[in-house]
Amino acid sequence: MIIQDNEPYLYNLLLQKQLNYTGICTGSFTIPKNYQICLSTGNSLDIYDISNGKFDPILSIDNINSTITSIGTINPQKNIEPQLAKILILSDSGNITILQFDPLNNTMKPIIIEPLKRSGMRRTAPLYHHTIDPQGKFIFMTAFSKFTYMYTIDYTNENGINQMKLSSPIGFTKEDTIIS
Repeated sequence: MIIQDNEPYLYNLLLQKQLNYTGICTGSFTIPKNYQICLSTGNSLDIYDISNGKFDPILSIDNINSTITSIGTINPQKNIEPQLAKILILSDSGNITILQFDPLNNTMKPIIIEPLKRSGMRRTAPLYHHTIDPQGKFIFMTAFSKFTYMYTIDYTNENGINQMKLSSPIGFTKEDTIIS
């Protein structure tokens, strides 16, 4: 098609949600002791209830301003109420975000946003591979090259309110050594 300067050129654009899922994690995110699955695309999260054998949509978050590189589940501690799992999000904005379900607003709210790197678009940003301790006490993160970090998760009870805190990162820069 030849476009001349005096003719308008019209673009066709379909506004549709992205459908390729890049991350998955399981847990009890909204209802205690219920099997749920969290799927992530580049900039959205969908939570489905699969305890009855069907994909029943529970919650969808579409307005995430950065690209999600990986997600994970932080299982609740035995003595911490409510007994809901939390979602760990690593994104290209260089932040570690932990989301918890808010029953008053029926949405996931961030309880921790911890800056890690100024930009996650490098091979040295540890935002692509992570492992979470099954008891929910440690988060290990690594990059494609060089850097590996470990965060410890601390649960405190202040004024009857349970809170989760992340420690400063402990770096692993050489093989078989830990630098704190």
